[in-house]
Amino acid sequence: MPNDALLAGVALSQDGTKQQVLDVAKLFAVTPEASISRNGSGATGSQGLNPQSEETEPLPYLVFDAGQRYATPVEGIWGVVELSSQAREDLRSGSPAFLAWRGQTIRLVNLPAIAKSVAHTAPLLAVIVQAPGDMVQPIGIAVNGLTDWLPAHSARRSGMRMGALGEFGLINAKGTVEHANLVVVDLAQMAHMLG
Repeated sequence: MPNDALLAGVALSQDGTKQQVLDVAKLFAVTPEASISRNGSGATGSQGLNPQSEETEPLPYLVFDAGQRYATPVEGIWGVVELSSQAREDLRSGSPAFLAWRGQTIRLVNLPAIAKSVAHTAPLLAVIVQAPGDMVQPIGIAVNGLTDWLPAHSARRSGMRMGALGEFGLINAKGTVEHANLVVVDLAQMAHMLG
């Protein structure tokens, strides 16, 4: 686009057509490393960045702390509630934990440790989620806290393979350093596995 912040100028090709020239330093300053090396579907080698690979996520994401920061799509999240001292104690001791929510008793679970080196602090909140399917009961997943909200179309999603651990989804919020390469933990899917 004309006057784009990432443009260094315009160059004339030998046939007289104008070509826009990107300012590479600015591009690397605002684009997370993981998204630069991404290939779109069917793109190989020098075809480089596919316009589809830079599309933003149509869903909003909730950024939360569970020993480190993660992002989850908001689909399937019914609410966020503060944990009672009894629920926190039950989680800490490994006893079955429950919370009352909208006239229901909901089972409460800790989010499994994803990064073993991260020291966990006591959870303060529960994210109430329901796994896909009408017959599944809601469940509370304990987290340390909420840190941010990423509106729809404000972040890009990419992936990364971590050897035997499998694939991880990553979220990169446009123009923010603090939300570069957040691991995506879909709490609604997690509820399905924990339920």
